[in-house]
Amino acid sequence: MKRILFFISALALLFCACDKNPMYETASNETDEQIVEVVPEVKMVKLTFTASSDFTKTVLNPDRSVSFSPGDIISVFANGTNYPFTTEDGGDIATFSGEMAEEDISASTFYALFPYSASATIEGEVIQNVTLAKTSSPVANGYAPQQAIFVAKSSDKSFTFKPVCALLKITVPSGMTDLKAVDVFNRQSGLDGSLTGTFDVDMSGADPGVTVTADPYDPHTVTLQAASTYSPGVYYIPVLPAHLTYGIDLKMTYSGSYVGRTATGVVMTLEAGNVYNLGVLKKTKEFIYSSFENGFAYSGEYNGNDGISIIDNPLQNSNNTSPKVLRLDMHTRSANSSTSGYIDFSISDTKFPISNSDRTFRKFFKTFKIKMYWGEINSENADLRYYPQLYWDKNSSLKAHPARLNGATITDQASFDAAYRANDWNELEWDYSQFTDKNNWGWLSSVRIRNFVNWSDNGLKTGDGYNLIVHWDDVAFVSE
Repeated sequence: MKRILFFISALALLFCACDKNPMYETASNETDEQIVEVVPEVKMVKLTFTASSDFTKTVLNPDRSVSFSPGDIISVFANGTNYPFTTEDGGDIATFSGEMAEEDISASTFYALFPYSASATIEGEVIQNVTLAKTSSPVANGYAPQQAIFVAKSSDKSFTFKPVCALLKITVPSGMTDLKAVDVFNRQSGLDGSLTGTFDVDMSGADPGVTVTADPYDPHTVTLQAASTYSPGVYYIPVLPAHLTYGIDLKMTYSGSYVGRTATGVVMTLEAGNVYNLGVLKKTKEFIYSSFENGFAYSGEYNGNDGISIIDNPLQNSNNTSPKVLRLDMHTRSANSSTSGYIDFSISDTKFPISNSDRTFRKFFKTFKIKMYWGEINSENADLRYYPQLYWDKNSSLKAHPARLNGATITDQASFDAAYRANDWNELEWDYSQFTDKNNWGWLSSVRIRNFVNWSDNGLKTGDGYNLIVHWDDVAFVSE
């Protein structure tokens, strides 16, 4: 018992000693004041907004009107704060409910963004940090919910949403049951040509203005990826407004890794709220290299002395809008060199949209296409006429003149001359049926074009003053 009393007494002394510790003297000094920050309670008020649209939203009706879907959420900005509001029933005119700070319900102007984005902010009348996704799922007669972007502003509690996006329309025909994905490419570099990405929306004008600020994905590609395959029908692809100097390329991916490409080849200005019909997708599959600056492999007889090079397109027009093309200039040839020249195009290059190990598609090649511009040569001078020959797999025993020139069938020198366009781009086509040895077709790795030959294959005369220059672009391999 004495030991217990001693222990208790010792503890009491210890606590008394602790009371004299300077750490505690300050806290117990009645003359000092403690400052406690009191955060006022924010009173939230339940509020509703009505919303309609003058164009499109999650459900695209046949007349292009809008229906909101149950569960849709919008961002409502008031005095710089982003609030989520939800509709339970949806409809053409929907009621969105939520809560807002009492001090913000009297804001002079409300701004709205669909779909809701927690990361979106507002500065003045500019909604910032809005993102359009690169990939979505195809929806027949519409587009994926939450994919397109809409904005609105109002001085009361009623919003009329306006579209930020343009819509690209594609049609999948009956019988095309193996389509898995559609990629939309913009061949233009720079943020001003972005089809997706992060952007700001200026709400100060009558219509929203879009400024792309970042490209976290590839902004020049939009993908519509199906879980299995597309069903025949009409599909819409939301993209950002843009001026496309070089048009749009489409890549279609089919079951079995088949890939097809096609290009609009025309200048396009995509405006918010407009639909741009890209037409019915063709079953024909084309591997197109729209411009050589993309890295398509080539080589040739004059490749080592600047005779073959990538240059600015010397004739950029509606027949070829590419910014860069391939040129063969034979002015640097020696006196004893060939006067015909050649260029090889590799289809086993890594840029080819089929892996080297998957040669299934190559077995179905039907046609080789390429665009050609003869430069300064005068086609009326008989001594300067030449008719390109194609060598499959660089094999001299498998060669032929074009089967078609600018869509016209070519059988001889006269028909070639009749179809030729002077001082313009010409499209040449060779068919696989023109070549006899088909045993190793699936292992084709490259083709060669012999540029300057007479129809009789005797070559051209040598001599000074021959502007032996030719330009190439838009290499395409076509199948059924």
